[in-house]
Amino acid sequence: MKTRIKFLYYVLVLLIIFPNFCLSQVPAAYVDIGYGARPMGMGGAYTALTHDAHSVLWNPAGLTRLKNTNATFMWTKQLNLIPYYFFAAGKPISKSLTLGTAVISSGNDVLRETTAFISIAYKRHSRAKSIFNNISYGLNFKLRNSTFGYNQDGGENQIQGHAYGFAMDFGVQWKISPRFMSGFMIRDIVSPVSYFNETLSDTYYEPVPTTMILGVAYLANKNFILTADWSRVLLEENVSKINAGMEYKIFRIFTLRAGFSQPLEADLNKKYNLGLGLFVVKNKKISLCFDFAYEIYFLANTPKVSTTIWF
Repeated sequence: MKTRIKFLYYVLVLLIIFPNFCLSQVPAAYVDIGYGARPMGMGGAYTALTHDAHSVLWNPAGLTRLKNTNATFMWTKQLNLIPYYFFAAGKPISKSLTLGTAVISSGNDVLRETTAFISIAYKRHSRAKSIFNNISYGLNFKLRNSTFGYNQDGGENQIQGHAYGFAMDFGVQWKISPRFMSGFMIRDIVSPVSYFNETLSDTYYEPVPTTMILGVAYLANKNFILTADWSRVLLEENVSKINAGMEYKIFRIFTLRAGFSQPLEADLNKKYNLGLGLFVVKNKKISLCFDFAYEIYFLANTPKVSTTIWF
């Protein structure tokens, strides 16, 4: 009985967050909850600033700013209900080329989703002075898989099935000046997903909607950063959102963060974010960073914990 109540709550949460859940092309499957405690501590405004393994998700073009191998891991329980695991890594191959990978796994036997990423990023290098030397490009290839209805308490009318799909992302990052960065990303340019209802022997197709994101970042000084993103989900009724945040470094090892996100069409879905970071340098070759973010939302608050390593 307790498990059934939890399942009903799970469905209710999805219906509240995505009021048009039953319509086609609504971003309910493979939801972007915001990955990485550092980006989410800044309100999820990270498209222009990203420069580490998080770039695989936030803007693959940012991978070109890696100077050595970087990996990050995040865990969270979204809305104190749905477990999410995220891992990403990036490695420079040459001065111009960087490769990255990532995996997202979420859910349980009721609904489990997995997405795998392969990323490639390129930055042009030339001895001639040109603004184009500061522009990076990135491309993601994604494979998606999900299973649903495999919980043991589903009842006689339980429906079981699975889904497969693929997608592509494209990103650009431009360092306009030493203090000013801009970024652009279009997520899920193509994103077909085929669902197989094993109980009814039925198949249907539904893409994940395309999202366009524009971002800016201002490095006021070596300790203080301001960021902002504007995004739009390209549906029949376009859904837009603003994210903004800041980061302030104290004593070179402690970092304070804050931010918010606001859908322009729904005041109810506003979120506030707080974050902390602790940077540890063990030696010249290995560095560690521990990050914590706390998302404040009217349904439930969500903590996110990350560990990032450079080596």
